[in-house]
Amino acid sequence: MPYRLIDPGETLDYACDWGDFLADGGSSGDTIQTSLWSVEPPGPTLTGASVLGGITRVFLSGAQAGQVYRLTNTATTALGRTAEQSWTLRCENR
Repeated sequence: MPYRLIDPGETLDYACDWGDFLADGGSSGDTIQTSLWSVEPPGPTLTGASVLGGITRVFLSGAQAGQVYRLTNTATTALGRTAEQSWTLRCENR
């Protein structure tokens, strides 16, 4: 899996577009009910989590140079469907 590079001094936002997932449910009108973000290993700070329509977003800061992180968003819909999207992030000074 390819890495997305981040710099230790950056604060970046990450977003998931759940539009196709919501449409695949066969029931129009399904919406994102909850959006939970996590990062492993712990260390970076996640702030500003939001849901706007079918898009979830979070800001990540405080990554440490030399670390590899996995950022995951778990979304649950009003109909009770759950799915995840993840990124692998490698932090290095640029």
